[in-house]
Amino acid sequence: MDVLVARDTRQYCVAVTLEEWPVRVTKTVAREVRRYRDERKLSAQQLEERTAEFGMRIPRSVLANLESGRREVVSPAEVVVLAAALGVAPVELLSPVGFDQQVEMLPGRMMDPLSAMRWFTGELKLETDGPVTRLREPGPAEQSSTYLAEYHDNLISDLRKREANAARAIADAAAEGEDESALKAASIQVSLVDEYREFAWQLLRRTRAEMRERGMVPPELPPDIKIEESDA
Repeated sequence: MDVLVARDTRQYCVAVTLEEWPVRVTKTVAREVRRYRDERKLSAQQLEERTAEFGMRIPRSVLANLESGRREVVSPAEVVVLAAALGVAPVELLSPVGFDQQVEMLPGRMMDPLSAMRWFTGELKLETDGPVTRLREPGPAEQSSTYLAEYHDNLISDLRKREANAARAIADAAAEGEDESALKAASIQVSLVDEYREFAWQLLRRTRAEMRERGMVPPELPPDIKIEESDA
C-alpha cells in the first residue's frame, strides 16, 4: 500500500513498503560503487587492492557479489573503506546527490538525496508524525554534536580571516606613508575586529559550555584566545 503525503519543502512521498529495505540500501551502495569504479577505470582487483591499503581488504569475489546483487547486505565498515578506496565521501555511496531524484533513507520514506545528506551530517533534524516525514532546521538546543564542533571551528576561522584583513589594511596604509584616509580606514577596521573578537569569544564560551553539558571534549583553543575554561 502506498501513501502519498501532502508535500511542502520538508515533506516527502512515503511508500509504506517495509520489506527488504536493507537490501534496497545495499543495492544503492553497490550501484554507486560500480559507478565510481567505472568512472575511475578501476578493475575489481584494483579496488580490492585499494581497500587493502586502507586496512580492510574487500575481496574481488565480495565486490562481484555486491555489484551483481547476490550479496544483500553491506556493513558500515565496508561502506567507509569502499568510499576511501574510491576517493569519495561515505555518504555519497548512500545518498547519491545529483544522480537520483529521491532516495529511500528510511524504510518506505523517500527524500531527495541532498536533504538526506544534510540529515546524515547533522545539518537538518528529522521528525515524523505518523506517515509524515519532515526535515527541518534544528532549534538552538537541538543542533547535532557535529554541528557544534563545526560551528566552533568556523568561529575561530572567521576571526582569523578578519584579523588577517585588518593586518593587511594596516600594512597597506603604512606603505602609503602619510595617506590620512588610508590610516583612518585601517584604524576603523582594527576597531571592528576588536569588537568582533569579543563577540566571537562570547559565542565560543557558550558553544564550549554546550559541548561540556553534552559530555563532549571541546577542542583545544589557540593560545591567544583567552577564554577561562571555568566560564566555558
